[in-house]
Amino acid sequence: MTMEASLGSAFEIAIYRAGDRNVWDALVAQARNGHFQFLRDYMEYHADRFEDLSLLIWRGSRMVALMAGHRSGTTYYSHQGLSFGGLIQHADFSVNWVIPVMTKIRIWLQQQGFKTWIYKTLPTLYHHQPAMSDHWALFVLGATWHYRNTSVTIDLSNSFSMHKNRKRALSAVGKRELDYRESRDASLFHPILTDLLLRKFGRSPVHTQAEMQRLMDTFPENIRLHLALRQETVFAGVLMYNYAGVAHAQYIAATPDGEQAEALTGLFHHLIQSIYHQERYFDFGICNEENGAVLNEGLARFKEGFGAGITIFDAYRLEI
Repeated sequence: MTMEASLGSAFEIAIYRAGDRNVWDALVAQARNGHFQFLRDYMEYHADRFEDLSLLIWRGSRMVALMAGHRSGTTYYSHQGLSFGGLIQHADFSVNWVIPVMTKIRIWLQQQGFKTWIYKTLPTLYHHQPAMSDHWALFVLGATWHYRNTSVTIDLSNSFSMHKNRKRALSAVGKRELDYRESRDASLFHPILTDLLLRKFGRSPVHTQAEMQRLMDTFPENIRLHLALRQETVFAGVLMYNYAGVAHAQYIAATPDGEQAEALTGLFHHLIQSIYHQERYFDFGICNEENGAVLNEGLARFKEGFGAGITIFDAYRLEI
């Protein structure tokens, strides 16, 4: 028996069941690369949209990793309903285990009739400790890139400065008497977001207003809504996801009047300088279309203008 086969026999795969909630959430909390989006209260807000097939990886009596995933025909996704997916590793997960574990998952998926595995990695920004062994395993197993998205990020622990065009816009904002405040009411923001997405892209937000409110209520420390107002009229808003030293702009929207007033410039400056300045990173999110193949240059220019650079959000495709 080869070393890889020997190690592989040490691991068992189990399908997540409702009774596993506590052990699942406990591993997310202890993981090198856990994130609140992997907690079951977050994952299950859209349980009606996805045929959940999340996996627990056991080594003897200990769960050492998990994978949030779902079925779509003959494709296994980890995970279309979340920003990220992939192998969530316990703090003592060894690189010696990753090939046997990933190989075992691949064989198991093949036995279930899957043909393709789409694997969204968790960006390194969110790692509590380095946890990139899965990237190496995907390379060894022959995976190819499904997409590479560019996300625009500021490292707040190092010096950065706004570009001249953003400074000019910020100077103009100061003359418009905008007020910045936090709100727990999704109804103040969701209609603005919906209108923007329909006007510019012909689509609706991933989250309904009720879902957004539910998530804000369930994760008040992690999901925070910030607004820019003028005379009590909302001009712009940003829904922030804050976790593990990363302040991430999950949703960004302004009204037509807010766009004219550069309300988002003022709001982002406020968030970076006054609200999230003690975090490690401020991430504006991606600026790509068509699975990463096309760059939205205007959006990238706006985000980079705050002094940000580029990080990569990867997803892989593995034929089973």
